[in-house]
Amino acid sequence: MNARYESKISNCFVANLGNSPAITCNLRLAFEYFDSHITSPRINQRFHKTYIIGFMKKLILAMTASLLFITGVSSDAAVERRKDQFGKDFGYYVYPIAGEIPGLGTAAGVGASVLNMGGNDVDFTGYAIDGDFEARGFALLDYHIIDKRRIFDFGYNDYLVAPIAYDRGIYSDPDDVIHPKAEGGYLLGQMTYTFDERRYEIFVRALNGRERILEVLDKDGVAFPGVDAEWERGTYYSIGGSIDLTDDRLDPRRGWRVEFAAKLPHDTEADESRFFVTDYNFSAYLPMRRWDTLAFNLFHSRSHVTRKGETDFAMLQAFSGLNCDQYLAGPNRNNCLNTESKYLQRIIANNRYGTASPLVARNGYALLITTVFTPQECSFMALSTAGI
Repeated sequence: MNARYESKISNCFVANLGNSPAITCNLRLAFEYFDSHITSPRINQRFHKTYIIGFMKKLILAMTASLLFITGVSSDAAVERRKDQFGKDFGYYVYPIAGEIPGLGTAAGVGASVLNMGGNDVDFTGYAIDGDFEARGFALLDYHIIDKRRIFDFGYNDYLVAPIAYDRGIYSDPDDVIHPKAEGGYLLGQMTYTFDERRYEIFVRALNGRERILEVLDKDGVAFPGVDAEWERGTYYSIGGSIDLTDDRLDPRRGWRVEFAAKLPHDTEADESRFFVTDYNFSAYLPMRRWDTLAFNLFHSRSHVTRKGETDFAMLQAFSGLNCDQYLAGPNRNNCLNTESKYLQRIIANNRYGTASPLVARNGYALLITTVFTPQECSFMALSTAGI
């Protein structure tokens, strides 16, 4: 996708906005979302109001204090913007989409974008692709409810995918995988308050969608359709903010940016875990020679479990298993049981540890320097150079 959409929604690299929800920032990042979420047992959520209100107060106070502190420290460190951060020049284009996404396969399609409609900062983009996986969606970006202050973004995606699912943990076998096949769709909306040429922003985000697991395929593509294929619906909320002291929000070449977000906790069914996720992302840019920029990125995500879910294998097998007893004793049944075990172990891990935001190729960094993984955390540091 065009780089304009890579960061067109603020905080695109935090809290899975760019690497998941309905905005077509980047197709590869968008489908990373499916790999990290579709194998959850359900997405049916109900909010516990007392818990949420208390958590929200603490989180808002912490975020406000952090913003005030960092703003005070960095008030003299802001780099002058190279250009206007609210585009007005009209443009449009239609483009083909073709490629291969690791873990999903190959697909091809078409996309179209219209920039700065009506002489305003509003953009529209849409796409449709088909192949080993299917997806289509659209997004309306940067609609100014209050000019240069309150901005609304909205989008929709639907999909049919069967991504590679590894065992959780750093010791998983890269050749021993399953492919949960899922279909779903979701709406995403975001309200952003922005200040000082988009240097300081806070946002509230909501995602509403439905999803179902159609079948689970083993590593050789053999399908076992015994899972519960009923639609599950859910609504998720996130809040966050960013401080962007770079020379351009969409195309930074010098300066630094810090972003943070929290996916709010939610009540689930009695056998499911309840947790919230905090994400932090720091990026720095240093010009090198005449045409290059050295980019540094540090990312950390952690899930915070407030209630563990069901971890008894036999109990989960009865409700979410692949019904392997339908096969006669022999290789097919053994293969089904092995696939079922891997599928249920992912549910058990989610019920015990929650799920942090996945590690993806954020901001296009090519060189991964170091990573830190625990059952509840994901951290990485990366370095790369990019031509101007």
